Amino acid sequence: EIDIQPVHESVLESVQALEGQVDVLVALTHLGLDDDVRLAQAVPALDLIIGGHTHTRLVEPKKIGDTWIVHAGEYAQFMGVSTVVPNGDGTIELSYRLESPAAQGRLQPRRQVRSFVEAWGRLLNADWGISVGSSTVALGREGVGDVPLGRFVGTALRETAGADIAITNLTGLRADIEPGVVSREDLYNVFPFGNEVVVVDVAATDLVGLAIRNATAAMDPHRARGMQQSGLEYVWRERMASPELVRIGVGGTALAFDKTYTVATSSYVWTNWERFLGTRPEGEARGTGKTMLESVETWMRANSPVTEVPKSSATYVEGG
Repeated sequence: EIDIQPVHESVLESVQALEGQVDVLVALTHLGLDDDVRLAQAVPALDLIIGGHTHTRLVEPKKIGDTWIVHAGEYAQFMGVSTVVPNGDGTIELSYRLESPAAQGRLQPRRQVRSFVEAWGRLLNADWGISVGSSTVALGREGVGDVPLGRFVGTALRETAGADIAITNLTGLRADIEPGVVSREDLYNVFPFGNEVVVVDVAATDLVGLAIRNATAAMDPHRARGMQQSGLEYVWRERMASPELVRIGVGGTALAFDKTYTVATSSYVWTNWERFLGTRPEGEARGTGKTMLESVETWMRANSPVTEVPKSSATYVEGG
């Protein structure tokens, strides 16, 4: 049985247990910079927080009270080097710098490490190196609103789950799909989390809210968090500095406000539905028994090669 405790309480408990036994208290976290700041405020006895998750690259360390916070960016592009010297009064002196080992030509693995990696690489490639299909177009995450990869994933989830609409969060798509042969490893790089695809019944009014939220995010990403989606077709325009829906429908038919629609999404989005979408459907999610990776793999095997990026189902028109 796993008992998950609140972060601040757990860290404080550990700090109290170590009191008088150590010279320096370091927390290694994966909370993100904002939550690391809150942790430093809640547990001021910490000397140093080495954090991650938000891919933040701090050129200079951040200090909250007597606690230092360092983040070294993403994907091993940089290495943070922290030198800590206790002052003897419960505080520390910190010397911190960022290095780029690849750029400085210092990435020379030991022979034993190289052999270990190559041996496991052969084992993994026997399964994850298998081709699941191909694409003649790039399916990337660049752009504003629903991006090519988001539309592709939405189409695959919607069709494999037999749903009216599919939605997912852009930050849950962790890599692009380049033109060429697509392997299971390529899909794993996009979907490393193992989230299950679930289906939810959603009222028409909530879909209107989704369309307005996405249109608002297209106008100004700081005002709203947009979702990647497929199947919800809407036309919108800007009026008095706000989005206004001109038309909205599903499957080529106008939205019927007396019915519910099926939405395929990830178990992660379902768990965080209110944070992403502001409201929560009354019903429960129904699991499909397939992960995001497995669903997209099934779709690719049946529909390869992918020869075009799915068109956006959102259309902006001028006029107010």
